[in-house]
Amino acid sequence: MCGTSPSPSARCGIEPQIGATSPGPPEPLTADEVPHLVDPPGGAIVSANQAPGGPLELGEEWMESYRAERIADLLGDRNDHTVASCQAIQADLHNAALVTLRDLMLSLDVVGDDEIGAVLAAWDGQVRADSAAAAVMETVYQEAARTLATRVAGTMSDMVLGRGLGGPAGEDSRFHYRLQGRIVAALTAAEPPWCDGDEDRDRVLRAAVEQALGRLRERLGSRLAGWRWGALRSSRQPHPLGGVPGLGRAFAVGPNEMPGDVNTVWQGGYSVHHGPDAPGGFSPGYRQVVDLADWDRSTFQMPAGNSGIPGHPHYGDCAPEFFEGRQRPLLYSREAIAANAEGTLVLEPNGERS
Repeated sequence: MCGTSPSPSARCGIEPQIGATSPGPPEPLTADEVPHLVDPPGGAIVSANQAPGGPLELGEEWMESYRAERIADLLGDRNDHTVASCQAIQADLHNAALVTLRDLMLSLDVVGDDEIGAVLAAWDGQVRADSAAAAVMETVYQEAARTLATRVAGTMSDMVLGRGLGGPAGEDSRFHYRLQGRIVAALTAAEPPWCDGDEDRDRVLRAAVEQALGRLRERLGSRLAGWRWGALRSSRQPHPLGGVPGLGRAFAVGPNEMPGDVNTVWQGGYSVHHGPDAPGGFSPGYRQVVDLADWDRSTFQMPAGNSGIPGHPHYGDCAPEFFEGRQRPLLYSREAIAANAEGTLVLEPNGERS
């Protein structure tokens, strides 16, 4: 870990402390005490907001480890990675948690629809925007999460599912982005306080499937061929003038169909409380792959455009490529930049130089 971390033995939890009586900041941990890797066997260090491991409690709001594990698996699949293969890793949409949930649903025979069961059985686990299976699995997860969160948290279940306190604390709580794996594990184990044995778990899952299919039919129609995750999950990039009636919607980039979810490498997290189609959630604001052997082969992408001026040719022009997982050249050398420049912006001081 980078930076300094206070000794957890001197901490008083995560609640604010009274400054007037506080003894001051504790001594930081030494570099040898914090989690670290030196020349790891795989030749790579993976960080995807997961807990760093080790016996020390160095934080509370870590993501689940699925994304980091997927990245490590994809890196380990070959030893001849290229810029293109690294781009593909950044755009990967596999969700191991939902695959586990799918397998559980099929093994318990709770789907109740042969056509949908066949689509789920053939699903490769990729939460693509055009995937009907992804739409089903995401919606089943949401329904199961609502049921189990209510059992465990009662009247506070909406906060577990992502409702924030509002105001400076924000509209989203931090629970929802580490919830999916817990829900899947709870359904697999079928133990209290989540479930009262296998039969109760089966009822919960069967009801979640029925409710999810009802919601999907109401929202997307009766034909399974017309179902797609991107129809339920979209992204809109607001303009700073977004609060001005008329201008905000006209200047926004999108909506664009959004693939992925909280546990895919392509981050597409959303709050179950607010729903996948609500504003907010979180997704990458920038992608970059750097080729250290040839800096001019590096690439980047962003979800809007290079220009912030509405009407400019490069305002929002990156969005279609971003949501397809494609990237653009990130040129480094003066020669490459000069050869590809569309124009040059010259900034001159107004008045005498100091």
